[in-house]
Amino acid sequence: MALNPIGSQDIKVKLLKYTTGKWYDCAVKDSVDITREPNVASVLTCEIYRDEITAERGDVIKFVLDGGHNQFLGQIRKTHKSGAWCSVTAYDQIHILNKSETSYVYENKTATEVVSYVAQANNLAMVNPPHLMDSEYQIPVRVEETTWLDIIHKAIELTAQNANKYFYLWDDCGNICFHSQKWLAEHSHIIASGGYITDYGYDEDDTDIFTQVTAIEEVNKSNEGEAEKKFTVVKNEGLEKIFGTINKNVNVQEGENPTVVAQNLLNEIDLTSVSLSVSGCQGDVTVRGGTPIRADFYSEDNMEYIRGWFRVESVKHHFQAGYHDMDLTCSLIKMVDNWDTRSPDWSFPE
Repeated sequence: MALNPIGSQDIKVKLLKYTTGKWYDCAVKDSVDITREPNVASVLTCEIYRDEITAERGDVIKFVLDGGHNQFLGQIRKTHKSGAWCSVTAYDQIHILNKSETSYVYENKTATEVVSYVAQANNLAMVNPPHLMDSEYQIPVRVEETTWLDIIHKAIELTAQNANKYFYLWDDCGNICFHSQKWLAEHSHIIASGGYITDYGYDEDDTDIFTQVTAIEEVNKSNEGEAEKKFTVVKNEGLEKIFGTINKNVNVQEGENPTVVAQNLLNEIDLTSVSLSVSGCQGDVTVRGGTPIRADFYSEDNMEYIRGWFRVESVKHHFQAGYHDMDLTCSLIKMVDNWDTRSPDWSFPE
């Protein structure tokens, strides 16, 4: 079985009722499922038994494994009551950032500083270092009129485009965290066959591929007339020979390097066309959206050998009757030829 024992056979969640100010233990039907994706709120779903306590919208819900290991802390936003059971959907505190719109102007700030400012402006709990890692790259200037979460997303995107460094935001049971992909890779685990997975799918899809990027920047801005535009074109000649010239435009701001932005986008496209989905994988509570995982397994019919680094785009954890497994959707970071995970070939790419 591709299941990881987690202790007690009983799965329970804790419910905080604002009306009483107390925590209550609640029995759960079947399983507790937690879905985690990069840079958005985690979502918990389960069915809670309705005894003298009924789950309501706005109640705080907490899921704790044996030994006091907190896995989720959030607020119930949806309920469905049917007979003796109440289905609930809860989101962690990042959900607030996706609903509230604002205006924000900043200059020469890192994505880390943006995350810190947004968290403080919305009274979100965070613990400074090591929970907020320095992203280093300073974003020249931004004028934003959107949601708080979109502001963070843009700062993360600009850091990736200009510095080729990927960072991920998440809520760790009430504390905002922000770490690099490389840091997550150092805490990664191998997903292997031999009973650790029940099914997988390996897809290659080039329908959205592009073979060159044109970076467009405005120059000679003035109060009179329109600004001139400068175009910087970067090509992937290998892909162009196969697919022809397929152009993608990207706007760059003052202070950004157009060649670097274009090249980093091209570096990504050949990887995002490859994806891996794994069902019934042995559970690991450290896996979340953005986590790099090392895949190393044969298919049951030995038709494929999947070996390399993949980025988790979505993970759904299932906690049920004392066991934990998970379903993953991943994108490619790097394929590896060497079977020995101690080999330099397995080193995580900078």
